[in-house]
Amino acid sequence: MPAAVIAFSVSLPLDGARAADVFPGPVVAHVLKVIDGDTFTAEALIWPGQVLTVNVRLRGVDAPELRARCDGERKAAVRATDALEDLIHGDAPVTISNIASDKFYGRVVADVTTGAGDLVAKRLLDADLVRPYAGGGRAGWC
Repeated sequence: MPAAVIAFSVSLPLDGARAADVFPGPVVAHVLKVIDGDTFTAEALIWPGQVLTVNVRLRGVDAPELRARCDGERKAAVRATDALEDLIHGDAPVTISNIASDKFYGRVVADVTTGAGDLVAKRLLDADLVRPYAGGGRAGWC
């Protein structure tokens, strides 16, 4: 297994993690697909000629769920997903940094910056499309 894959899979979440457990980056990534309002799939250029396809969850935010129980949350989830798509999907790469493992295998949690230098999580929070998230349980949107 390449060393870079090991570094991504053994890191701990930034909250409560030691500095050595977080890969500071930055890593340039091309967005392949937006999954929902706080997660996307990207090809991260980990070093010249080496690309890692990974799901990236935005650090510090929680978006409404597309598979929610109530219609209101589902509609809010579509708005958040569309906004994330508008911010990061396209030809311009994003930068991911402070990369740590997430609770789901194969996904990392990271700070994400657009090609224009905007912090993605902050933009979504400022637009009131997501909520702050510091771990633990999630509050419902219904």
